[in-house]
Amino acid sequence: MSADLSSAPGSSHGTESLARVLPGAAEIPKVTLVSRTQVSLNVKKDTGSRDPQLTATTTSIPSSDDAKPNTTSDPLQVAAQQYPWMYMASTLDACFEDAEEVAEKNIQTRSEELDKQEASSSDQQTRTEAERLIEFYGELSSDKFAKDAPKIMQNFLSHGDACTEIETEALRIASQDLNNIDFDIVDIMGPLREYNDVLDRLGTLQMEAFELESAMLRLTVSTTTTAESSSSDQTTTATIINPPSENSAPPESGLSSAGPETNDNTCNLSSTTSQSAAARSQIAPIFAACLPIIHARGRNIVMAQQLVEGAKQNLSMTVHLQSLGFGEDDNDRDDDDDKEEE
Repeated sequence: MSADLSSAPGSSHGTESLARVLPGAAEIPKVTLVSRTQVSLNVKKDTGSRDPQLTATTTSIPSSDDAKPNTTSDPLQVAAQQYPWMYMASTLDACFEDAEEVAEKNIQTRSEELDKQEASSSDQQTRTEAERLIEFYGELSSDKFAKDAPKIMQNFLSHGDACTEIETEALRIASQDLNNIDFDIVDIMGPLREYNDVLDRLGTLQMEAFELESAMLRLTVSTTTTAESSSSDQTTTATIINPPSENSAPPESGLSSAGPETNDNTCNLSSTTSQSAAARSQIAPIFAACLPIIHARGRNIVMAQQLVEGAKQNLSMTVHLQSLGFGEDDNDRDDDDDKEEE
């Protein structure tokens, strides 16, 4: 009987195998292999002796460097090697698809929520603007402010047109050439009358400018005072109570002499005052912006008056010089006539 054992250096695998084969092989000493060898034990059993005889032969085994790589061609082994990778790839793909679906659903849900929020905010903003306009138009139709403000604005616009026209007229008169005027034919009072008319119109426009400025100042001041009073009324609400007469019975305990009607009137008054203040606060900046324009018009009117006054004085001096020149010519002619007679 023979047995082949393959072992690494320092291992006892061959001894253990031999112990399983032969009962007395446990007493065989261990063999330390210096090189990778194959040990073959031949066991011969004699009939006369009790112990068997062992003979060992060694054959060298090629090292792992010299051995050729084992190429597996079994389809089962190939499938067993590829299956884990295929399973991992398919699992990752499934996880990615699930995560993508969840992300798309979350994005869609968030976009729908944002659309609803934007729609609600836009509706609320539109409603607020509509309520503000309604309050504004209601205030314009129910207050004395509605009667004064349009008149002041119309007067402001008509005053601007009149100022433009009179300034153009003043420039035309001031730039008029006096050398082309024939003082023998033209009445001297005609040009002076024209200058006087322009000066009168300039004075009228200057007075209108003062009136417009004072009206706008009153309007803006009343607007600011109304806004302050409305803000103070919103913080503190006052209830007017008539003093009880001698014949009237005293009010019951725990009850106020002002009933619910008084409270309702107070609430309506405060709401009306707040609406009036809101409307005035929107119009007041417009009139405040018109005040510098009126100041500029006043300065232009003053300059036009000075220009027309200078042109009028120039015309008067020219007329005076012409009158003096005409008188000297007449005297010279009389002297010449006297000399000829002599």
